[in-house]
This record gives sequence, structure tokens and C-alpha cells, in this order.
Amino acid sequence: MALAESLNLGPDEFAFHFETQNGVDADILANFLKRAATVARQRGGELRVVGLREGSLAVVIEVFKKGAIKEFKDKPISTSIKTSVFVAAIVGGIIHLMTPAASGSTPLAKAGADLIETHQVTQITIVTNESSTVVMDEATAAEVRRAERDRPQVLHRPEQLMRLSPPVAGLLRDASQGVLTGETDLVRGKLHFRPDRYQYWVPIDENPVMLNHTIHPGGRYRVVGHVALLDGQPDRIVVDHAEVIGDEGSMHLHE
Repeated sequence: MALAESLNLGPDEFAFHFETQNGVDADILANFLKRAATVARQRGGELRVVGLREGSLAVVIEVFKKGAIKEFKDKPISTSIKTSVFVAAIVGGIIHLMTPAASGSTPLAKAGADLIETHQVTQITIVTNESSTVVMDEATAAEVRRAERDRPQVLHRPEQLMRLSPPVAGLLRDASQGVLTGETDLVRGKLHFRPDRYQYWVPIDENPVMLNHTIHPGGRYRVVGHVALLDGQPDRIVVDHAEVIGDEGSMHLHE
């Protein structure tokens, strides 16, 4: 909490705190912030750098919903609570995608690992008014690289699909075209998806902290995403968008 207090963050702000003795290369830092901004845009938000703090570098970020920046400026009190919830969702997505055990080697995680491996930064912490979370250090960077080496293959090109069995190729096509439907359930404590017309359960890889929405076990969904393969067989399905089938409404998720 002391770090958050020293940064004096607003309800619509968070910060990346970079532990460094010699500063950070502008290009590498820009790449990291660009990856973080991409994560925010995929979740309906925009990021804006509004300040830098001395000492170990802290970059203060303002978060706002797409097209909604004027609303906050005009009505800061009435929108501050829901803005804080939105910021928490964006920050939760960033933390998730920088956690190798949860998401593997994502572009954002790799950009953070670059900062550690060039010895410019020893630790990256994401700071809000509520908490401080270390998202990258030397040990985490090593995990990111291991996940990168072990990452299952994702196939998209037609010539690659031809080498797969027809059921697996069909599964990949259905997922990418947004026509894949099926049911969800817990298998050994992990959420899985069983596509209609297929006899196997595939682990779901999605962000559980996504604007208070999640995919629940025991439901039926139509999903858009891609299937990661390991040795030619489905290893997991990465969900970009999920819609509840039936009268329960719909929910949206982004990788």
C-alpha cells in the first residue's frame, strides 16, 4: 500500500513500477507498454501514459473505456466506482497474461522478460490503489522462456491442416470460424470444453478476471478462438469470444 500511496494514483489509474538502477531502453519499454495497451484494447479499454515518477521508474497509466473518456471527465464522481471496477478488470487481465503458469509465453510476458534479461530491470510490479503485484522478475522470466520452448503448436494454414486427422482439422476450422458449440465441465478441477460431435474434452485457456464475466462449468456455449495442438492432438482451446447458447444471454471474453 505504501507504494500506491507514494504514487498518488487516481481511481482510473494504475502504474507499472520498474526496479532499475540505470534506467530503461526507450524501445524496449515502448514495446512492453504497447503489448499492455493491446491487452487493454482487447478488453474494451484504452491506456494513456500520464506520468513518470523518479527513483526506480514508475509509469502511471490512465485507463478509460473506448469512447468514454469524456464521460469520466464530465462526471468523475458518478463514474468513479464503475471506473475502478473496470481498471481492476484491465489490471487483472494484464496480470493473468504475465503469469506463465496460467497463460504460457504471451507477447506481453515475453516483452516483460526482455526487460529482465537485458539486465535493465530486476523486477516489474503492477500497482493499483488496492494492491501491488510483482508480475516479472528473474525467476518468472525464466518460466516465460520455458513456456515459450514448450508451447504447443497452433496451426492455421491450409497445408498444415491437411496433415491433421479430419476430426482435429475440423475442430480447428470450427473454432476459428466461430461455429464451434459444446458443453463445459470440470475435469480434475480444471475447466474443459467438449465440442459437439467430438468425443474428447479440451482444456479452456481464458482469462478468469474479465469484466466480471467467465465461462461456467455445466453450460453450453458457442465459441470463437483457436486450438493449440501438442503432437497433433488438441492440447487446449484459447477462447476469444463465448456466447451462451439458449435464453441465458451472452458473455464476451478475449484472449
